[in-house]
Amino acid sequence: MENVVKLDSKGRILIPINLRKKMGIVPDNELILMPGKTGKVVRIMPICNENAAKCTVMLSNSPGGLSNVMEVLEMLNVGVLLSKSRNFIGNGTSEWTFILDTSQSTEEPKMLEERLATLESVKSATISTEPD
Repeated sequence: MENVVKLDSKGRILIPINLRKKMGIVPDNELILMPGKTGKVVRIMPICNENAAKCTVMLSNSPGGLSNVMEVLEMLNVGVLLSKSRNFIGNGTSEWTFILDTSQSTEEPKMLEERLATLESVKSATISTEPD
C-alpha cells in the first residue's frame, strides 16, 4: 500500500502507523535512509538497536583483507547494514566502519571483535553496541 506524506518545514516526515507496525519501528529506533539509484526514491531500513553494533576495522592494504573480514562475519551470521571506508595511503592502512545486524548471530560482540583481530590483515578491530 502506498502512503503519501508531507515534508514539514524542518525536513521531517511522519511515517504512517501502518508502515511502522509492518516494519517493527518503535519510538527511538534509528533508521537508515538510503537513496535509490536514480536519487528519486528513498529506502528506509530500521536498525533494531538491541541487535545493532558498530564495528571499526583497521586493515593493512593487502589483497583479500576485507574479504577475510566479510567471511568471518558471514560465518557468524552477522549482517552488514551499512559500511564506509577511508584509505590512509601513506601508511598503507584502510579504515572500514560497519553497522552490523547481530540478530542472527550467537556470538557475543566481544568474541567477534577478538576473532576479527586474529586475522592477518587486521591491525585492530573494535565493536561497540552503545549508541554514538
